[in-house]
Amino acid sequence: MWKRIVWDIIVIALVFIAPWWVTLLFGIIGAALFPWYLEIIFFGVLYDVLFGGVNGSWYYHLIHTGIFTTPLLVAELIKTKINTR
Repeated sequence: MWKRIVWDIIVIALVFIAPWWVTLLFGIIGAALFPWYLEIIFFGVLYDVLFGGVNGSWYYHLIHTGIFTTPLLVAELIKTKINTR
């Protein structure tokens, strides 16, 4: 449990100091290491809130949330296929 908390703190720090793709990479690693790493969606929402544009259509406000949600769904699908015996 404490490993997941430390990992979350590291990724939250990356939201503020690193490009979005570095945070996404750490989120993908977290999704592979931990079961149902829902925090990755929170990181996408955080990016949209902090750095999202105010101009444009409604989907521009949710672009990072969608980008960060996709690896979670893919990782969980792959994990279920690998672990079924």
